[in-house]
Amino acid sequence: MKASLLKAKIRRTIGTSDSRVREYLALQVLEAKIPISGLADILLDVHPVSTRFSWLLGDIAMRAPHRSPEILAICLEYRHRTPVKDMERVIARQAYLSGTQIPDALEEIVIDHLFEWLADPQSTKSTRHYAHKALNILCEKHPALQPELDLILEEQNSRSGQ
Repeated sequence: MKASLLKAKIRRTIGTSDSRVREYLALQVLEAKIPISGLADILLDVHPVSTRFSWLLGDIAMRAPHRSPEILAICLEYRHRTPVKDMERVIARQAYLSGTQIPDALEEIVIDHLFEWLADPQSTKSTRHYAHKALNILCEKHPALQPELDLILEEQNSRSGQ
């Protein structure tokens, strides 16, 4: 299927989609080898289209983890322009799914965001969960990050114990 036709189909159906529809769309994107960059502006559409498209990006990454770094880069690029309410969670999850394959040009930015979201009590529990999981993986690649992660976790434990 041509990218433009699939993009129109996604826009038309994603707003009321359930997980089965998103799985079907994810398979179509993957089978057609459509670059995420060609679909990315759907993140700028109104809610619920943009939000459910962010879920579709997660479905694509789960089926094809090698696409996760590309998706992560797109999510970072659109982060401040999309109406998706919890884009931080989307990015943290993509960072977790990307593991050690985060593009070098983005790694420092991603790590900074992950630490910020993990430490912020205002971040959603899900965002903090994925940030923690992603940072655990990144600490294996960069052991110098481990003390900072340990400190944040220790502070969170002491806050929750009070």
